[in-house]
Amino acid sequence: MMMELEQPGNDKPQSRPKISLGLARRLVARLATHLARTRYGQLVLSEDADLTALRRRPSVSLYAGLALIAVSFAMGWAALVLGGYLAMAGERTWVMAAGAVAVFVLVHIVFAAGVWLAGANYAAILLHWAARKFLLGHADRDAGPA
Repeated sequence: MMMELEQPGNDKPQSRPKISLGLARRLVARLATHLARTRYGQLVLSEDADLTALRRRPSVSLYAGLALIAVSFAMGWAALVLGGYLAMAGERTWVMAAGAVAVFVLVHIVFAAGVWLAGANYAAILLHWAARKFLLGHADRDAGPA
């Protein structure tokens, strides 16, 4: 049975400070305006994203790459659960210390192979499109270059 510790003079429950929606919008607008002044922001705003690569039929290597990416996430979560169990068991903590590094490296190698097979061009195209949408929606259009 767990006992809760009482703190004298602390009758009210603690709450997190709330950020007003207006403040959050101003911060996002400042960030977008700053990003729009960068070289990449200027490039994104000057041309449309070419989404034709996403309309083509996906290749077998794309599917294999996506499968490897999914396997790397599954390996990472399984290693996290197993490592947590071994750490809580407390008998072989050296296994957790040595095995964590090996699994960390292996998971990243599998993930990198998946990205290489899937093709990094998809990520670049989607980043270009998303950055353009974000900057067009939130950046101050009257702000000139820095």
